[in-house]
Amino acid sequence: MTDMGTQLSRHSNYYVYLSGPMTGLPELNFPAFRAASKDIKAHGWKVFSPAETDGGDTSKSRPHYMRQDVGALLEVDAVVVLPGWQNSAGARLEVAIARELGLELITYPTMGPLLEVDEEPDVAPTRASIFPEAAEVRKQRPVASGVLDYFPDAFVEIAHVSWVGNEQHNPGEHLHWARGKSSDEGDALIRHFLQRGGIDTDGTRHSAKMAWRALALLQKEVELDRESA
Repeated sequence: MTDMGTQLSRHSNYYVYLSGPMTGLPELNFPAFRAASKDIKAHGWKVFSPAETDGGDTSKSRPHYMRQDVGALLEVDAVVVLPGWQNSAGARLEVAIARELGLELITYPTMGPLLEVDEEPDVAPTRASIFPEAAEVRKQRPVASGVLDYFPDAFVEIAHVSWVGNEQHNPGEHLHWARGKSSDEGDALIRHFLQRGGIDTDGTRHSAKMAWRALALLQKEVELDRESA
């Protein structure tokens, strides 16, 4: 890790806004916000942390917190983003506002500048964020009996598409969805739909790639709705 003290010595009396993922994470990711805030304050900077708004009270409405957060963005010198911020619609909005305001964008914990290459979501949401909390509502989403048991062969083919794509885009790396390299789902879905029934040059079915793109579209849509709730 880059020496944080060296990076922070660039400025004195700097006022920064902490931005990062919350929705769907254990304890709303407050422990990570608190740790980063304490770390940065120890080096002499002033910090606004959404996790500390109203003393950590989370019972008020989303507009209530957004008004405070946007107001804080008008006062700070920079925005410091926590790991995983790319996967949060709220954090991405804060970064967009910061850019419009001409604020410096910094990554934690390196405290180096935020690069555009770092800005695409690159990981799936944590498993804690997937199912609704209410037991009766969870029962209405039978993943095994309602999806995998319906289409076992299809999901085997879709899994192969994931493996082939990872070998192509992330050779030598563990299997993961590199979202920064997968942003044209709609157009790609239609291309594969028009070639359905055939085999692509990499040996995978066009129909499987079409289904993969449809799942990607749905995944991003659900995540965005969850973040906006």
